[in-house]
Amino acid sequence: MKQIDCNFCIITAQRTVNTIDKSIASLRAAGITETLFIFAEPDAKIPEDEKIIVIQNAEKRGCFKNFANTLESIWFNRPFTVVLSDDFIYHKNLIEYLEPVNDSGTFLMYTDAALFNKFNEKPQWKAINEGWNTHGGLFIMAKGTIKKMIDSESYKNHRDSYAKNMQIDSFVGKWHKENGIPTFYHNPSLTEHFGKDNSTLGHEHTNYGLGWGK
Repeated sequence: MKQIDCNFCIITAQRTVNTIDKSIASLRAAGITETLFIFAEPDAKIPEDEKIIVIQNAEKRGCFKNFANTLESIWFNRPFTVVLSDDFIYHKNLIEYLEPVNDSGTFLMYTDAALFNKFNEKPQWKAINEGWNTHGGLFIMAKGTIKKMIDSESYKNHRDSYAKNMQIDSFVGKWHKENGIPTFYHNPSLTEHFGKDNSTLGHEHTNYGLGWGK
């Protein structure tokens, strides 16, 4: 099965409990065999994997600035880029579900439980622009969309005024809605968040999962 031509990036920071090893193992089990780009805070645990490239920050950036640095460093390499958190696991048939991804909008790998009632029950991608209420995200963005976003004044202002607990996914969702770019969620979710209280921002996430192991 053909893989999407995408930069798969992971942002990571120090955690009280290691999550990145489990997350990478899940990606590999889902068929993502290519090199992963790890953008790490200075005190983060670096996983052992022969097919990773690690970019370690000289000083702590914080969540949004690490996300922004990742996008700005790598968006031009391939047609698509996704920036993943280090505390998600992935459906074993992930690649199959990513086949419809194209440059008509941005495709989100995580669907929050709150969105489930907005879908019918048939597994599908559906365009729902939640704006600031976007949660989870894991945005697969086309090269042109990323360039437009990182060049925008609202992005630069948010990046440069980043304060503790400002949400990455909320800003990106808001930017897409303001710029009329569709965001496609998959029902059910293609990922599951397991960081909970160990999450970098201290947020608990829930989702309607695909049913792991089925």
